[in-house]
Amino acid sequence: MNVYEKIAAQQGNVGTTVWLAGEQLKMILTGHPEMEEIVLQDLERKEMSLTNAEKEIKAFADKRHKEIGGNCVGVAPWEAEDILRKFYGLPKRDAGEQITTAPAPVAPPPGPSSPLPKGGCREATGGFRDTNDSADDLIDLDAFL
Repeated sequence: MNVYEKIAAQQGNVGTTVWLAGEQLKMILTGHPEMEEIVLQDLERKEMSLTNAEKEIKAFADKRHKEIGGNCVGVAPWEAEDILRKFYGLPKRDAGEQITTAPAPVAPPPGPSSPLPKGGCREATGGFRDTNDSADDLIDLDAFL
């Protein structure tokens, strides 16, 4: 099992905070085989699981929430990257290095997937046939009149 498969196995449901942390970790590792082996070995240890890495990001957010108050807080991508790098003992980003934004090579999430048919949502349910490729079939424009 390679590191990307190991991360995917620990991510859980799509959209959860653990899943998001895994996606960010995959982006960090892309193009850096020297870091892939480090993380692969770490992920074998329970205390270094992706769930525990996500807890570090949550702790950062909780601390910030206590400091600034309000209803909610966020963790910027570069902050999450720095937390993940520290947790897994990866090198720090260089001062001028940009955050990785290229998608990592990942398999699609498990479960059924069916792309939207060319004619739009309504065509799939037997409704009208949209012959253009615009997004107007996704918005009921009559609601704005």
